[in-house]
Amino acid sequence: MSTWYPIFAALLGLFLWLGVIYVRSNRVPLPPGPPRKFIVGNLFDIPKGPTWPVLAQWKEKYGDIVYIESLGSPIVILNTLEAVNALFDKRGTNYSHRPIFTMAGELMGLDRSMVVINYGKTWREHRKLTYIALNPEAVKQYYRAQERIALLLLNGLLDAPQDFDSLLRLLVFVALHMTVIFALTKSCSTAGRTILAVTYGLDIMSADDDYIVDAEAALVIASKFLLPGAHIVDLFPFLKHIPKWAPFARFHREADAARQLMDRMVDRPYNHVKMELAQGHAPPSFVHHILADPNSKYDVNSADFQTLLTWTAGTMYGAGSETTYAAINTFILAMTLFPNKQAIAQGELDRVVGTSRLPTMEDRSSLPYIEALIKETLRWHVILPQSIPRRTDKDDVYKGYFIPAGTLVIPNLWFIAFDSTDHPEDFTPERYLTPGEPPQDPRSYCFGFGRRICPGKQLADNSLFITIASILSVFAISKEIDELGNEIPVHPSFGGGLVRCIYIICHPC
Repeated sequence: MSTWYPIFAALLGLFLWLGVIYVRSNRVPLPPGPPRKFIVGNLFDIPKGPTWPVLAQWKEKYGDIVYIESLGSPIVILNTLEAVNALFDKRGTNYSHRPIFTMAGELMGLDRSMVVINYGKTWREHRKLTYIALNPEAVKQYYRAQERIALLLLNGLLDAPQDFDSLLRLLVFVALHMTVIFALTKSCSTAGRTILAVTYGLDIMSADDDYIVDAEAALVIASKFLLPGAHIVDLFPFLKHIPKWAPFARFHREADAARQLMDRMVDRPYNHVKMELAQGHAPPSFVHHILADPNSKYDVNSADFQTLLTWTAGTMYGAGSETTYAAINTFILAMTLFPNKQAIAQGELDRVVGTSRLPTMEDRSSLPYIEALIKETLRWHVILPQSIPRRTDKDDVYKGYFIPAGTLVIPNLWFIAFDSTDHPEDFTPERYLTPGEPPQDPRSYCFGFGRRICPGKQLADNSLFITIASILSVFAISKEIDELGNEIPVHPSFGGGLVRCIYIICHPC
């Protein structure tokens, strides 16, 4: 078969698709948006770097709903929480699908992850398994373990404040992966093992552990390629048929290496649990509980279920870590730049908790300023300016605008966060405590929407609270001092939703 055949077929399909959209939208107008060029549409209007500044400009010019195209693929950008909730929540059946990620999904293998899997039976099976570990009652069982992990972070910072980044990476992974202890014991004694990734029952002693290194490398790849048009093969899916030995097929080798990494990230810890089960000394864990449950309704030995459980556990192991790590970095940055807010928060902790003990989860309801500070942390530099896009399953009409089937729908969370309050560039926890109607709680949009809302939302939120409250109870956060006694300016860098801040150290109070 000629190599030109798939190219010709793709171009023909593109023209037919453009024609279909034109005919279907002839009765109901498409949402407004920037002018589209022939064939390429708005492909070259979308920057390769951060997109939220451009999206904000489009919002100001075109309104709450913006329509663009990229090589014939329709894209709708939602700039208000009202629109996002109306479509993702109230019309969830039509707006819960994912785009086809040719590079990240098909070639790299992330189409086996609950984050990328299309909405349907397989996705629901993943979700049911996840619920075992992350349902509201289960999350309460992790309070003591999360407090012990926060204490471990404090001890590490006291000994080596210069290692803040690696300590935080380690503790975020450990804290977010403490799951399913409740399924095996009614007490929390097992949670006393402070360095424990209970998804698999592994002792993780260093941020340089292979399990964490693999997971972080996989997260970097996922963050890079789970974006619309992130790779040329996403724009021209027919390129995936090019032989691996052919010129310009470097993406195949890149995808193969990434797929091996993804497989290693989920397979190694899963196989470790299976080996320990066979030897009779596997510690309590999510995977252990599912595989060893004598009353399980699953055929745990079937290949399909093995894949399901491997990737459910792998998604729990990887998901959430990057965003929580970034949120705590944002908190550290804010405390460095706004020391007066830090002082207010520490004053509240001293009054409520005192200085003879550390805060606990039970103190949370008595710490309104800490609660407001967490909300402002999530709003001030929203961690994911745009979440992973959804895809419409069928034609729809919203507020008089036509949204074709197959449209990528992207919530502009950056604008939603900044548009929700006055003086959004300021870090002001008090905005959530003033009389009258407070701004929208950022947790209503930071953790996703509708049927695809993050199942670990409450676990991550609890981790943020106990980590932030514990750090403020023990440390003063300030700019680093040079050899002349001058403060070193802070130059944070923000990219792709991941926050990194530099020149920040912690001093014991």
